[in-house]
Order: sequence, then structure tokens, then C-alpha cells
Amino acid sequence: FQPQWLHYRLASNAEYRLRFADRAYKRFAPGGALSPGKCINRFIARKDQVDMAIIAESARWGDAKSWDPRDKNDDWLPEVADLENNFFPVRSDIVISQLKAAGLYPSLEPTVVKESGLTLSDERAVTIPVTVTLENPNNRGQILYTLDGTDPRLTGGTTSLKAVQVQNGTNLVVSGSTIFRSRILDGQVWSALKEIRFVAVNEDYSNL
Repeated sequence: FQPQWLHYRLASNAEYRLRFADRAYKRFAPGGALSPGKCINRFIARKDQVDMAIIAESARWGDAKSWDPRDKNDDWLPEVADLENNFFPVRSDIVISQLKAAGLYPSLEPTVVKESGLTLSDERAVTIPVTVTLENPNNRGQILYTLDGTDPRLTGGTTSLKAVQVQNGTNLVVSGSTIFRSRILDGQVWSALKEIRFVAVNEDYSNL
């Protein structure tokens, strides 16, 4: 018994697979912990921590049978640049593709939420009221959303009575701090969950 075996057994359950997809989307989406920008920033921070140590460390590098000296400038920095420019920018999308192939991520992409053309991530400080646009990035399915923090999808795959169905390109007015949750539904197929916490910076809390 170990985590991989537990995951393997749970993956036969549709509810688990969608919850897994929800978390994968949250982490890999723009602004998420595993998005290219966040990964590159963490990598650069670690690189900077060992920057001076690499000078001494590179003195140990080389072939054990025929001395081939290497150094920071000729070997370390080019490899770092290659990871920053060629590995991290594409890796997140590759992992999502692998999850789709493994049946752990739905074919439908989640709802896109934009404010003045800017795609919003998981939390947004706003001056209320604010108007956002809801977009369906797929060529099929319908947008369903709630504004009370509940999931538009109920356990088992049915639609919540609280969910509102709208068309692609619908404008939504957010009038106070709220938790927006949305999915795309096409037949019986649901997308991963899109969640945005709108925090009103000009909300009146004087009566609390």
C-alpha cells in the first residue's frame, strides 16, 4: 500500500477523477503554483541561492577517465537558460495533455473569465460593481455558474438548482465580494472547476 496504488484504485471512480482534474486545473492554470511563470520564478530563486557555490562545485565536474574541465559559464549557465526558455514554458501544457490521455482530465476546457480583456485567475481584488465576461473556450457545451461558492455540478453529475446557464460571451456584473464557480457542461461531460474569489476593496463593513 502506497500513494500511487491508492491513486490507481481511486481513479476508477468518476467523482475522484473530476476532483483530481479540478485540482490539476487550479495548479496548472495561469497564476497557479505549477504554471510556467511560477515554476520559472521558483527555479530562478533556487539558482540564485547556489550561484556562488556553483563556481566551486564546477571544479569537481569532468570525466573520471580523461580530464575534461567544465565551469559555470560554459556548462551551468547554458543549461539553466535552456530550462528557463525551452522546458518550463511548455511543460505545464504537456502534463495536462498527459492527464487527458490517462483519463484524469476532461476533454472540455473550463470557463474563461475576463475583465476588460484580461483573463482572471483564482483571486481578484476589485472595485465594485465590476463587469466580467464569461467565455466558453470549447466549440461545444454550455456555461453554468454560481455566485455563492457552491459547485454548479452535484455529486453524481446532475446540475445544481442554484446554477445559472448562460451563453458564450455573456457579461456578468459582480456587485460584492463573492466566490464565483463555473463549469462547462456538454451532455454528460463536465469541465474542471473554474473558481475566482472576488474581493471588493470598497465594500462597506461598518455595520459588522
